[in-house]
Amino acid sequence: MRGLNVAFGLGVVGFMIALGVGISAHLSAVMVAVLMGVVIGALVTAPTVALVMWIALRAHHEAAHPYAPMPPSPVRPVPWSAAQPAEPAPPFGFGQGLLPQPRRFYVIGESGEVTELSAAESDEEMRW
Repeated sequence: MRGLNVAFGLGVVGFMIALGVGISAHLSAVMVAVLMGVVIGALVTAPTVALVMWIALRAHHEAAHPYAPMPPSPVRPVPWSAAQPAEPAPPFGFGQGLLPQPRRFYVIGESGEVTELSAAESDEEMRW
């Protein structure tokens, strides 16, 4: 039975090759080049598509079981202390230069002179 399957498979492949050669004899060289480009492109993209599908299915399978049991922690949790630091640390460990600064507004005159508006003037100017 296995020999019959192999013979049938080789027969199908041989028929396809013969059909391709017969059809390509009637086609122009440009059309054969286009068809070969399509075949080569499909052969090149098939492994990439298979890899992307495997990654997507693995991520989907992992997302289906998000609550896996965690191993026991070897470190005991430290109880919360009421003592707070005197001055809070800047957010995310950054310096004071990254904290929001007040906005500054400038008016550029017709002759190119630059004038800075105070906070009260800028509020008044922004209320059209």
